[in-house]
Amino acid sequence: MRRLGLRQQEKIAFSFTLIIVLSLGSASLMFNIHVRRIALDDARATMQDVATSISSRLDTELLALDRIALGVIGNKEIMDALVQMTMSSKSRVNTQLRRYEFQKMFDTLIFSLNTSVLTSPMISIIRPEQGDYYGWSIRGDVAITDPQTLKNIPWLKDAKAGRGARVILPPRQNELIAQEDIVFSVARVLVTPKNYLLGYLEVQQSYQIIIDAFSVAADRFHGILLSQTGEMIYQSNASETMNTALAAQSPGQPEAQFHKETLLKTHLITEHYSPYTKWTIVLMRPYNEVFRASGIAFNLVLYSILGVLCISLIAIFLMSRRLTIPIRRLRNTIETMDLAHPNLTLNDTDSDEIKLLQKSFTKMMERLDESIHQQTQMQLAEMRSYQMALQSQITPHFLYNTLNTIAAMAKEGGNETIVSTCHNLSKMLRYSSNYDLPKVSLADELAHAIQYLTLLKTRYEELLEYTWSSEGPTDSIEVPRLIIQPLVENSYQHGLSRIAPPWIVSVKVRAWEDGSFKVSVTDNGAGFSAEALDTLDEQIAFMHEGLVTVQKLRCLEGKHVGLINTYSRLFLEYGEDVDLAVVNNTPGHCSVEIFVRKGKKRDLSHNDCRR
Repeated sequence: MRRLGLRQQEKIAFSFTLIIVLSLGSASLMFNIHVRRIALDDARATMQDVATSISSRLDTELLALDRIALGVIGNKEIMDALVQMTMSSKSRVNTQLRRYEFQKMFDTLIFSLNTSVLTSPMISIIRPEQGDYYGWSIRGDVAITDPQTLKNIPWLKDAKAGRGARVILPPRQNELIAQEDIVFSVARVLVTPKNYLLGYLEVQQSYQIIIDAFSVAADRFHGILLSQTGEMIYQSNASETMNTALAAQSPGQPEAQFHKETLLKTHLITEHYSPYTKWTIVLMRPYNEVFRASGIAFNLVLYSILGVLCISLIAIFLMSRRLTIPIRRLRNTIETMDLAHPNLTLNDTDSDEIKLLQKSFTKMMERLDESIHQQTQMQLAEMRSYQMALQSQITPHFLYNTLNTIAAMAKEGGNETIVSTCHNLSKMLRYSSNYDLPKVSLADELAHAIQYLTLLKTRYEELLEYTWSSEGPTDSIEVPRLIIQPLVENSYQHGLSRIAPPWIVSVKVRAWEDGSFKVSVTDNGAGFSAEALDTLDEQIAFMHEGLVTVQKLRCLEGKHVGLINTYSRLFLEYGEDVDLAVVNNTPGHCSVEIFVRKGKKRDLSHNDCRR
């Protein structure tokens, strides 16, 4: 017994524990998903802001370089000097003199433009066909003067194809300086108004500017700068994992390519494209770093949930123990009680719910005892009824034998009318008292009613006329016994008996294949009074209120008992599928119709239909 109590306690504790674990687990999972989504959105927004900031700074630097280039092109003194040098022959001494003069002109131009010169390494005018170079640099770098070197500069073709338009050159080794130096620049071609080529202009900027621009993301993100053609021209903070996605790692190598698809599974990637430079800023951050803060928060929540779970388990164990002990005590008490002593002994330490349960169980036992007593009384009454039914079978057998004796005596005397009457009455008595057949065919029921009319015809002769008709499969439809003859008897007793003969009675029966049937009894009697119709309405409505009981059927006894008895038995058999219509037609005619419909709509449409 104690083991059963423990098992119940374990079930309760397990059920509550499972509910709490599932609830807390679902809540923690949703919390983790929500926090990770917030961390991802914040990281993406931050990376987009940083990429936009880097792109804006590079755009500003290149715009300043182009502004210097446009200042050179717009300087009349410089352009006139280039035209003059192009149109006249010169010696090397003159070239050195011209370089000095260009230095002074560039000094004047730079300071007049009011731009940043400290970060601008070099302004160069290159004339590869003449082998001339004129430049300015705040660092004083020495230019390469080899004519062949000037002719082999790779970007000259792009600048010439631009026809004076701005050409942005990505980071590369400076072709004009002897020492190692990586620069990016803006180049334009110098032409006269008549499109006569004077040379090429380049304004260079140090590669350190790009490094400084990406320094804002150095601590948090890995940055990559892609050219218009997708070539990687800069990268920062490259890890071993990232290097697998890069075709080359040296800054400024044109052939270096960035393969985005390789890193998408492990890194959060943000891109920003600059319409001015046509360069793309790519920032990347590993997902484990993005979700590091959210992971810490989730761990804290998880530890908190585990703590709450432990406390909940202890509380559930104590609560289930407090609940199962009174239930076990109640069960032990119930097992020892019987109907003779239905009361339970209440314990003062039990909870109010247990006390209410005990009181309810006591009341249930009392009701059960009362129900058993009523059932016993009903069985006794049924036995008495069965005995009375056996005794009642004696009278029909005595009547059958008596009628047979009368019929034999009448036949010896030659009175065939008495013989026929005795045979019809004997058949009716056998039909009425045959309790072994609760149901008969509709055709047999009609034949029984015709036998009743035949007996009436024998009595009243020419004073009574009757007709009958049958339509449909009446042989195959089973109905309760005595549903037509009571209607005919009601017509005779309450309709025809109140008027002078001749009396006319018509019986019509119609059946359908689906089991529906209709019975109509019409006479030329006095019909029903308004009070009688109202009484029938009340009795039928009373039948439809709640369950049909013996007490309710006894309340319906009275006038027209045959009619209401027939409807009651049909209602018990067919329920709402049965309709009763009592109609006073033209003066001197009355009709009673019963329609049992199965899957059919009501077929009764009289002016005074009672259901």
